Amino acid sequence: MQELLVQIFSYIRGIWLRRWPMLLTAWIVCGVGWVVVLKMPDQYESSAKVYVDTKSVLQPLLRGIAIQGDINQQVALMSRTLFSRPNLEKVARMTDLDLQVSNDAQMDQLLASMKNNATMSAARRQNIFTITFVNEDPEVAKKVVQAFLTVFVESSLGSSRKDSNVAQRFLDEQIKEYEARLDEAENKVKLFKQENIGLMPGSGADYFSRLEQQKGKLKFEKDRLEELQNSRDELSRQMQKEKPTIGLSPTANIFGDGVAHPLDARILDTEARLDELLLQYTDKHPDVIALKEVLVKLTEQRAMDLEKAKEEIPEVADATPLQQNPVYQQLKIA
Repeated sequence: MQELLVQIFSYIRGIWLRRWPMLLTAWIVCGVGWVVVLKMPDQYESSAKVYVDTKSVLQPLLRGIAIQGDINQQVALMSRTLFSRPNLEKVARMTDLDLQVSNDAQMDQLLASMKNNATMSAARRQNIFTITFVNEDPEVAKKVVQAFLTVFVESSLGSSRKDSNVAQRFLDEQIKEYEARLDEAENKVKLFKQENIGLMPGSGADYFSRLEQQKGKLKFEKDRLEELQNSRDELSRQMQKEKPTIGLSPTANIFGDGVAHPLDARILDTEARLDELLLQYTDKHPDVIALKEVLVKLTEQRAMDLEKAKEEIPEVADATPLQQNPVYQQLKIA
């Protein structure tokens, strides 16, 4: 630290010893500088800020190019587009600067000077750009900046109109395509409804209600079929108990089951009443049980009478039936 202080003090001492030559040199340099500055022409700077939708403006330029959304790249592309030779020539004609040149070389020199004096920079806010132009004449600087803004706006509007027309044509084509698809789908739906007119929802009842209705009808028919089968079985059982024919001829002299008996009419009448009850009730019904008991007693009584008749008449001739059993015929028809 002591060595550093010693060195600093030595520098100060050297400057103090040479102060007069240094002051003389400084005054000479300042005088020359003041003369040069006084001889330099005045420079006026004109600037304008503009908001640019970079997505719509740069999209045609960046089509097919994979780049990141860097603000410096956007500014470079905007400057390259705005300060191109066609735009510079248009600005020169709008500001009457082209009247100062008489040949192509002078025109090239003028365009190069305009391009060097014009700049575009980005502000802190996004999509805000500043166009600046420097010139010796303030009116020229202002006119050039205004011309750059006009050219930029016109080119942007032209691109926007072009993009809008392309988008409009694309939307019209998409609308026509979707209309064709919609018509095709509606025709398919119409054909399907025609083929399934009775099964579609809204044609009286939906699918599930019709399904439940058909299930109810199926259950009803099954119950009815079971009832008819039971009746058929009962009629078959009753037919097994009946004989196809009843009665004998007056000249026949019979014994056994073919012998006419006074109880035959009551037995037949009891069996007929029992058959009628069995068609309505089961075997456990009290009326059915009572008729069965009466029928059993009548049958036993008839059997006892026939046994006595067999003992009294040892032989009988063949007997022929007199008529068919009506109860048997009715059961057969049922």
